[in-house]
Amino acid sequence: MKLTKRIFQFQLFSILCAMIVAAIIYSVSLSILTHLSIKTISSSTIEQSIERQRFINELTLKVEDKPLESFNNPLFIGSLTSSLDLLKGEFLLLQNRNLIASSTDFSRAEITDIWNKIDQPDAAIRAGKQTYKLASLRLADSFLVILWPNDTVKLVAWLPATLALLTFLIVYILISGWISAKITREIVKPIEQLKQSALQISNGELDSIIPEDANGELLELCRALEQMRVKLKESIYLQQKYDENRSFLISSISHDLRTPVTSIKGYIEGILDGVANTPEKQKQYLLTAQRKAALMNTMIEDLLLYSKLDLNQMPFNVKPVDFAAYVEHCVEENQALLEQQNVIVSLQADPISNRMVLLDAERFMRVFQNIIDNAIFYNDSNQPTITFMLRETYTSIILEIKDNGIGIKADEADHIFDRFYRSDRARKVESGSGLGLAIAKQIIEAHNGQIWASSQLNMGTSIFISLPKRREVN
Repeated sequence: MKLTKRIFQFQLFSILCAMIVAAIIYSVSLSILTHLSIKTISSSTIEQSIERQRFINELTLKVEDKPLESFNNPLFIGSLTSSLDLLKGEFLLLQNRNLIASSTDFSRAEITDIWNKIDQPDAAIRAGKQTYKLASLRLADSFLVILWPNDTVKLVAWLPATLALLTFLIVYILISGWISAKITREIVKPIEQLKQSALQISNGELDSIIPEDANGELLELCRALEQMRVKLKESIYLQQKYDENRSFLISSISHDLRTPVTSIKGYIEGILDGVANTPEKQKQYLLTAQRKAALMNTMIEDLLLYSKLDLNQMPFNVKPVDFAAYVEHCVEENQALLEQQNVIVSLQADPISNRMVLLDAERFMRVFQNIIDNAIFYNDSNQPTITFMLRETYTSIILEIKDNGIGIKADEADHIFDRFYRSDRARKVESGSGLGLAIAKQIIEAHNGQIWASSQLNMGTSIFISLPKRREVN
């Protein structure tokens, strides 16, 4: 609707401009012609007035004291008519509104009009198709009326109108051409570009940016299509990413599951084939198979959890939580496991002004469990230790979980949160699913937090968790 309105406004603008310019040309040309006419009249009126006055004086002497009968004399009328021919005029002899004699025929209405204007100097009358001015001479009881053509120069009225019409047409054509070029540039060209972009999108070409060389509704359409292109490209990228993730997860988990499955199969076959020929050996084989089955179950559960987190299908119920108290609670929840592994635990906390964070306490417990499990699993020290240290910045609370385990190379610290990543030393020992720290990262990032690591070989590893403080509401 806006586009139609704009086109209508363009057309109305061209018509108004053409009318304004035409009116100006008409006014100017009319003023010029009027000025020239007045100047012509002024230059000729003086000469004609002098000549006319001389003729009237001579005529007055000629007809003065002439009886009315003289005007019936053809010779006298012929002489008078020939004298009037110099003025291209006519004469009438009137007595009491009656026509006594004249040089041409006049109607009764014209005679009455002339009689009514006898006493008006330079009065103008209409006789036939000609406009005359008159002068009268009193002769005893009658009047001799002299008529001569009006000296007013007629304006050529059609000339200004013609100029105005031509100007209107020229201006309208020029402005319409300019508007057509503008419409082509601002409407037709963008539509052609949109058509080309739509064809590219339909063919799956999503890298070309849709230009915004338009105005009004077309600009909104260009922006809407550009947003659609970006979102479509993002959705395709995410779909490809999800497909790659699924393929990677399937291939990786298949590879990791093959080892415990093979072990379980081997131990069961050893029992069936009589390799484990004593009750003690059979129990040992069965316990090993049980551990392998538990490992498989852990791997499958971790895989399902990671997939849900990766696809944003895991709901989080966040609430304000005192993070320092929550850390103490998590340590207490894992106290039995820590004591069983003879792990020394210490908790250090700097004075913290605001300890509140938005947290899903149940989901976040998995983060602590995965980090503690890794700290215990990759620790070959005679006296394993885990230290929890809390401190704050202006906007966040930072938790450091430090152990004295085997550590990893400094250049590998950034990769331990990748799915299925294991350092070279970690591969030498029996490990879990390879998704523990990746799951922890997903959960922390879902809380708008960050996680990173710092480690050296044989010097232990520090895991850092940063969570934004909850703003206090006054």
